[in-house]
Amino acid sequence: MPNDVDILFMGSDEDYPDAIEVMKQAGYVLFEIAPGQALFCDPRGAHQMRTDKKGGIYYLDLYRELSVQYFTYMDKRKLESYI
Repeated sequence: MPNDVDILFMGSDEDYPDAIEVMKQAGYVLFEIAPGQALFCDPRGAHQMRTDKKGGIYYLDLYRELSVQYFTYMDKRKLESYI
């Protein structure tokens, strides 16, 4: 069973592309990108990846906002005082 780690990027929208580049430079494979998130795979399992997330070893979803598809359901800034 694959692992899926959700990461909420707490920086600004302007810095989000930089976060994607940092993940790529760290060796993670960019698998898919959407307006609200970027999906990465650990390179140790990249050869097993499928679009339905069955296969692969570790998946990492880097979220721009707390959202599902195109719907943002909470302002991430409300969490800042808890971090």
